[in-house]
Amino acid sequence: MVEKDGSAKGIVFSQFTSFLDISRFECTQMNKSNDNDWFRISAANPEGTRWIGKCWYVYNLLKYEFDLQFNIPITYPATVPELELPQLDGKTQKMLEGGRSA
Repeated sequence: MVEKDGSAKGIVFSQFTSFLDISRFECTQMNKSNDNDWFRISAANPEGTRWIGKCWYVYNLLKYEFDLQFNIPITYPATVPELELPQLDGKTQKMLEGGRSA
């Protein structure tokens, strides 16, 4: 997407959310076909600015599953979303408050 919209409203942002839905579907299908499925997300609000889901990691045949959440910043795509894993809040030195990584 070449256009930049500084607001969470308008045609550009709605085009972005449609693009995000298509990308999410294609990524999920590709990961499933390659046996590399490791997350599920869905929009938490109708505007598509807040997303929630689950991500997981398998290590030594143990599956570790975490809640995942993020907001699409108003300045997207110039600013990337900060992924949050609330269950890891304060568990490591690199985790900031709310489960965001440093």
